[in-house]
Amino acid sequence: MLLLVLLGASPFIYRALPSTRSLKLTKVALLVAFSGQLQARGNDLYAATQLAVEQANADGGGHSLATVSALDDRAQPQVAADQARGVAADPAIGAVLCCSTSGAEQAVAALLPAREPLLSVLPVTQAVAGAEATLARQEFGAGSVILLSDETIPQDARAGALQVRFQSVGDAVDVVPLDFAAGSQPDVVASVVAQHAPALVVLDMDYPAAAAMGAALRAAGVTAPLLGDDRLDGAPAAALLGNLGPVWYIAADRAALLRQTPDTFTGVFDRLRGHPPSGRDTLAYLQARAAVHDGVSPVQVGRLPLVLYQMTPGAYPGRAVATAGNGVP
Repeated sequence: MLLLVLLGASPFIYRALPSTRSLKLTKVALLVAFSGQLQARGNDLYAATQLAVEQANADGGGHSLATVSALDDRAQPQVAADQARGVAADPAIGAVLCCSTSGAEQAVAALLPAREPLLSVLPVTQAVAGAEATLARQEFGAGSVILLSDETIPQDARAGALQVRFQSVGDAVDVVPLDFAAGSQPDVVASVVAQHAPALVVLDMDYPAAAAMGAALRAAGVTAPLLGDDRLDGAPAAALLGNLGPVWYIAADRAALLRQTPDTFTGVFDRLRGHPPSGRDTLAYLQARAAVHDGVSPVQVGRLPLVLYQMTPGAYPGRAVATAGNGVP
């Protein structure tokens, strides 16, 4: 049984390895959240993007040809669209790294001219939802599943895709409408969830809301595993959720992405930000590198391998448990 619940609820120095690649003369726009609840993630993405540009400039002979323009989408599609219109009017911008949410990315994609390709820093939503359903059945077996969908960033909710995917792996999905008003407190929702004694709780929300809901569920006596998606990947999320175990999430294969970066990338990023790069940070680095280097192809996010991770208290990254293959939905 699946219950659907809607809740209201500085430049960086990087010493590059020698390279024979030529450098594109370009400005890269990074359009993510630099304010609000996702600000920490935006700052991490900026650090990764700036590292790629610093490396490109060093590889190009030390000339500061490539630059990064940081633009705040506030995790809101309308704000992202407004920013995209400004980007489209700037002939100096050669590529756009985007966005904080899938809703913002969709809004931006429709507005950019062909000369400014959109390089996504997000896995494909449908693919991640499919991996959640497949690996949930594989790892946790049959039983009642409660899906908690968050309205604090409603444009990024994936409840519809999750329902379809859980149905496709054979679960009988029974959507029970629980009428919580906008702004409902997590403890109120958790008390209702506890009455159902679920085998699994799926958190369709970003990490700040997931942490608040997870804490409320544990306080209400819900011991079922919590399962999220790529929005729970990263050290900021692990710091908030790692002690609420068991907590699991589906994200791009971080190790596979890191194998495409210089050996020094993780260490330099860690010194700058105080924690290792997430899969999304690493993807931003690779996309920015492709934007400014001739002959370097961007990552095809639809083909990213997806992995089930278990959070480890007090540490990031967590333990890779299982893979769902590539991310083609």
